[in-house]
Amino acid sequence: MPGDTKPHKARQAKKRRRTAGSIDDARRVLWRAMQAAEGVLDDAAEGRDAPTVLKAVHALTQATAAYARVVEAGELEARLSELEAAVAAAPALSEDAQ
Repeated sequence: MPGDTKPHKARQAKKRRRTAGSIDDARRVLWRAMQAAEGVLDDAAEGRDAPTVLKAVHALTQATAAYARVVEAGELEARLSELEAAVAAAPALSEDAQ
């Protein structure tokens, strides 16, 4: 049927429109995920729903670990940029000293 290919083409077009995300984008998404998991955890704990509490704890733990890695990567990226700028400026400093 000719109409069956349209959803496939729409998905492909959407994929082509996507751009690579940044570390800040990932950090924001993970922060929202942590907040959502915390809300689910609070609601489940009030309702004494043990299976949902365990699932929310697991989700929160996973999101927190990923968030920590993303924050660390962002800090390393910033430090690397500073070092690169310092190295780029270093030849200019040594030429001035001569």
